[in-house]
Amino acid sequence: MSDELLELALRCERARGPDAELSAAIALVIHRDWLREVPGNKPLNCRVRNASGSPVYIGGMTDAMHYTASLDAAVKLAPEGLRVLIDSYGCHCRITDPHDTTTYMPWNGFGSLAATMPLAITAAALRARASHLRIEVE
Repeated sequence: MSDELLELALRCERARGPDAELSAAIALVIHRDWLREVPGNKPLNCRVRNASGSPVYIGGMTDAMHYTASLDAAVKLAPEGLRVLIDSYGCHCRITDPHDTTTYMPWNGFGSLAATMPLAITAAALRARASHLRIEVE
């Protein structure tokens, strides 16, 4: 899953603006367990197509469908306990440990530069999640 998250982070950095298909792809990876088919569950809201062209329904996930468009939705992707820092001079985001005293050093945390701030935050959050997954596996 961490490789999928890193690939999605790259797609965010390459995107030129909000992208519903990219937001849906992120939701499908992030919420994979939650989205498994539950008997009697009727999904709502959004229908996207997976790689094979089959329709995939995502229900009850209003924020998830706006990861690449909404600052609020993008910030919610950051792993719990980390802080989100944004650069007001460009679309740059860094996600760090709140106890890290070297926050502004370019090699600390998980950074991203993208066309819009929601895309930058989403990409940085996906990188942070991928890193946390690797730590948990090791």
